[in-house]
Amino acid sequence: HRKFFVGDDIFGINYVEKDDYSLETVIGDGTVPFNSAMAINNVNTYFVSGANHAKMPSQDGIRQLITKLIIDSDEPLSSNIQTSNENCHLNSWKIISFHSPVNPHVYDTDGNHVGLSDNGVIDEDIPGAHYEDINGAKFIFLPEQNNQNYSVKIDATATGTFSMRISTIDSDQIQQTVYYNDISIIPESQGQIDINGQSPDTILQFDKDGIDNYVPLFASSILDTDEAGDYTDPSTSISITGKAGNNGWYTSTTTISFLATDDNSGILKTEYSLDGGTNWQLYSAPFTIFQQGISNVLYKSIDRAGNKEKINSSTILIDTESPEVIIVVDPVKLEIT
Repeated sequence: HRKFFVGDDIFGINYVEKDDYSLETVIGDGTVPFNSAMAINNVNTYFVSGANHAKMPSQDGIRQLITKLIIDSDEPLSSNIQTSNENCHLNSWKIISFHSPVNPHVYDTDGNHVGLSDNGVIDEDIPGAHYEDINGAKFIFLPEQNNQNYSVKIDATATGTFSMRISTIDSDQIQQTVYYNDISIIPESQGQIDINGQSPDTILQFDKDGIDNYVPLFASSILDTDEAGDYTDPSTSISITGKAGNNGWYTSTTTISFLATDDNSGILKTEYSLDGGTNWQLYSAPFTIFQQGISNVLYKSIDRAGNKEKINSSTILIDTESPEVIIVVDPVKLEIT
């Protein structure tokens, strides 16, 4: 688990040993998470808004509080200090994550840039914003306390697919995540989307061939708070229907169907392959295998939160041809061979 801070807030990126990194959010002072500080037994606890861990002893209000405690004064607390944590919340952030071979760039209305510059240095020119790259997974944290407007641009770097999440953070948790799944790209592909504190984030303008011919791509799913916290893989079972023979063989063509289940966000899609995983087809209805002999069916599902099931495999044995007996009669010896 890795934590870093943006301004006075702490964000965590947690690797769940799957394809993507997941995101967690906690409040804190830029170094110590709130829950860690609350675990300390104290007679009195004070909560300071806008505190920075390294500068805390010299910040206004805190110096006066220390003096007040030392001399046991009845002076009222500074306006930025409270004895209740009711106002300690993580509010108004947009977090965009990319899990794919792309370079994202964000610009505010003043032209400030967050992202990788032409010379390979990470720019973080937008006030309060932060960029993080962990093993190719890229996260951009954007403050929305003043409903700022941002333009997000995406440049592909290789052939493959890319996925993107745009999460809205408020009241200490993810309120909504908009998820784009496995968009096919080539090195020339590019995309763009404008976001702010109130934007739905559900349409990405995408130009696959890099010729400035943008078309709208709609989000694969929109997740609420509970669904966004789904980190469990879906599960898929296979059903094979046909005339059963001996030793696991079928003496007829077989009909294949799949049933996918998920414990939270729901199934986004199920895919199967009949050529060893070179090509994957979207499953929508039962299909028939006619091929004689041995066929291998690969299949997997992904849920609406982006959790990907490991590839399953099933071997189908089909022999619809009756055996033949050839009788040869020797006309001279009148023998059957």
